[in-house]
Amino acid sequence: MQINKKLFTILTVSFLSFVLAGCSILGYTLPFGKRKESTEKKQKTEVTLVYWSLFEDYQVLSPLFEEYQKENPHIKIVFEQKDFDSLNSYKDSLLSKLVQGEEKPDIIRIHQTWVPSFVSYLSPAPSNLISVLDFQKDFYPSAQKSVIYSDKIYGMPLMFDSLALFYNKEIFDFAKVSPPSTWSDFADLAVTLTKSSGKDIQVAGAAFGNASNVAHFSDIISLMMLQSGLELPEDFTSPAMQDIIKFYTSFVKDTPVWSSDMAYSPLAFAQGKVAMMFGTSWRLLEILRENPSLSVGVVPVPQAVSNNSLTNNNVTSFWVEGVNKSSKNSEEAWKLLVWLSQKEQLVKAFTNSSTIRPFGEPYPRISLKQELSTNPYLPSFFVNAENAEPSVFTDASGNDQYVQILRNVIEGYLGGVNLEELLKTAQQEY
Repeated sequence: MQINKKLFTILTVSFLSFVLAGCSILGYTLPFGKRKESTEKKQKTEVTLVYWSLFEDYQVLSPLFEEYQKENPHIKIVFEQKDFDSLNSYKDSLLSKLVQGEEKPDIIRIHQTWVPSFVSYLSPAPSNLISVLDFQKDFYPSAQKSVIYSDKIYGMPLMFDSLALFYNKEIFDFAKVSPPSTWSDFADLAVTLTKSSGKDIQVAGAAFGNASNVAHFSDIISLMMLQSGLELPEDFTSPAMQDIIKFYTSFVKDTPVWSSDMAYSPLAFAQGKVAMMFGTSWRLLEILRENPSLSVGVVPVPQAVSNNSLTNNNVTSFWVEGVNKSSKNSEEAWKLLVWLSQKEQLVKAFTNSSTIRPFGEPYPRISLKQELSTNPYLPSFFVNAENAEPSVFTDASGNDQYVQILRNVIEGYLGGVNLEELLKTAQQEY
């Protein structure tokens, strides 16, 4: 009996050892125990994402790309910074590729106002990566209006930008004046700060009044149209629109504080020859690059008085990343864009860019607004952000045909053409 027990124990231990070793019997592998190497997780197919961009320096994004590729070894990112004669030619070339169904590039950078023209050729973001509701919770209304169509997201903003008023601190300190908050204050200050010798303006109170050498003149007109509640094209011929054009041109036509003889406004401002000018954050970078020692202050744009209170409007102009509908890798492209748009990556990009220039791209997420509250230049760009609107009239946005409509009105009126007729033509051309 004891011998039988010992034999049973030996046989049992031997059988278990055999099983746990994952051995086979007559060529058949037992369905338990150690699995073979061939059953391990399969390698993902290598994916190359071609990314067309504008403006942004590769060294700002390359550390992020390296991090992403390390986390996703099957992904290879080919970043191409495009350089065209004009933004319009870039837009036309890109749209042509998409219309023809070319698979590359996978990711493209387009202006927020281009999305309606491109939407038929863009792949929407998969809802499992980012939902419309989540997007609406943390991206500014201007971005929402630009990229959400039919309850789908067609673009991812990695930046935000709007109009602000730049002023020369030395000129203001010498005159012992403060920046304006209303258009009336702005007009008074522009006259006060203008220094002339005969008909020659030596220091302009403001770069304001014409279309020939004022950067962002069309943005300014757009801002005043928004503050007046105008709807286009029907309100092009309204009395309010006439008042806007007359007010704007009066700085050249009636009380000269600016002249076509001045240098292009960003250059004149960088040279200390202008007290105030309007611009975006990237325009400010250009000015600081031209004159790093310039003492520049930045304040929110002036507002209009309406019903005994001030309006709270602004216009935006920024770029968004989209995904080519014909790309075979649209889901992987969107995974990258959603990752880049996360707070952690946005902060890293801003930090990287701040090592090579005064500041990085302003954050597109509302939850990161406070992160820039102590920045010497950027807070004012966000003051009216929740009420800011996109505009096809913004300068340097690849919308030359729209900007030209306002240019014709401004220059025509300064040249003596009847304003009503000019605005009727603008209405037809819009």
